[in-house]
Amino acid sequence: MLVDDGIATGYTVETAIATLREWGARRIVLAVPVAPRHTLTRFQRLVDDVVLLHAPDEFYAVGQFYEYFPDVSDDRVRAALKEPSVTAT
Repeated sequence: MLVDDGIATGYTVETAIATLREWGARRIVLAVPVAPRHTLTRFQRLVDDVVLLHAPDEFYAVGQFYEYFPDVSDDRVRAALKEPSVTAT
């Protein structure tokens, strides 16, 4: 399952999908809370299933649909990547 906070241009999601396919993913479900309506068709062709909560007609940026949408610093991302993760066994 590929999860994003929302899709604007879709280039990052396309790259992630291509990477997952290269890694041998047998099935990809894309889950996003918000994306422009026209992107739904585009991503339905690239993944096995799409879960999209809101596809507004007027879409300017992902952040317009969040009350709080701060930038995440590179340092915070690096720290998060070093944190232990939960794995299914």
